[in-house]
Amino acid sequence: MSKISLKSIRVNKNYIEYEYDKSEDLMDYIDDNIPFFVEYQTDINFKEVPNSILAIPFLLNSGVPGVVFKIFPYVATLILLAFTSKNSAAPKAAGEPFDKAKR
Repeated sequence: MSKISLKSIRVNKNYIEYEYDKSEDLMDYIDDNIPFFVEYQTDINFKEVPNSILAIPFLLNSGVPGVVFKIFPYVATLILLAFTSKNSAAPKAAGEPFDKAKR
């Protein structure tokens, strides 16, 4: 199975370089002598940016289908709701018609 794993992220002003491992079946397609990097036109203070955010350009170019990134927020929300909704109860007046006089 093809596999690319991110080992480390090196940051230098406007330049981010990614060090990664790849499976044997990808050796013919990816050249080890050419580093994977992202370079921005302006200097950015990357020291305040967590590595999880810095890994996004690597993930977007790693061959993972874009649809996975588009549906991820929805899937994460459903999983979160599934775990947190166990203790919630329906409203006390559920199913009763609204009567303004009872207020």
